[in-house]
Amino acid sequence: MPVRSEKVIDGRIWECKMDDKGEIKLSQRSDDTLSCDGHPYGSEWEEDWRKYRCGEGGMKEFMGCIESSGIFIANGEVKSVDGSYIECKKHEDGSVTMQGVEKLNRVMCRDIEGREREEGFEWKEGPLQYRCGRKGVKEFMGCITPSGIFIASGGVVSVDGFDLECKKLANGTIRMRLLQRSKIKCKDREGREWEEGIS
Repeated sequence: MPVRSEKVIDGRIWECKMDDKGEIKLSQRSDDTLSCDGHPYGSEWEEDWRKYRCGEGGMKEFMGCIESSGIFIANGEVKSVDGSYIECKKHEDGSVTMQGVEKLNRVMCRDIEGREREEGFEWKEGPLQYRCGRKGVKEFMGCITPSGIFIASGGVVSVDGFDLECKKLANGTIRMRLLQRSKIKCKDREGREWEEGIS
């Protein structure tokens, strides 16, 4: 049982406290009152930058931290405050900390060179286009022709008179291939259609 904590055992409240001499003592609390150090059951109060609640059986429950600007951060949570990430945490030993942390633990994608990419970011790897999807899933979007034209995955585009297909196969292989000469016809001023190469 951590120091500075209380626990209900067999319907009785036990306290683990450190006295003025630094000695740790486990003692049964008198259950003649349901208040928590003078605070009525169910009430909430602040002690410096910490917020507490008087719980069942007169148990003093830690709720979270109050940042200097008045923002409440629940125990175990991280919040963005003025551009910084602040974490409030009650530790196993009963101590409480409120401190800045680097960043939220975001799931990132990695490109072919090992660089991290954030969710929603798009990038090219040679002739292939990718996007970082939800939960760090690297999603294949499509192919890019040598002339810079994008072909969506599973799509066919006519480029310079040829139909090109971009496809991800069942085994994970990605293929951009020439299907055939384009069947796109030219129209003259009168609206007549002509095959490519006919004048």
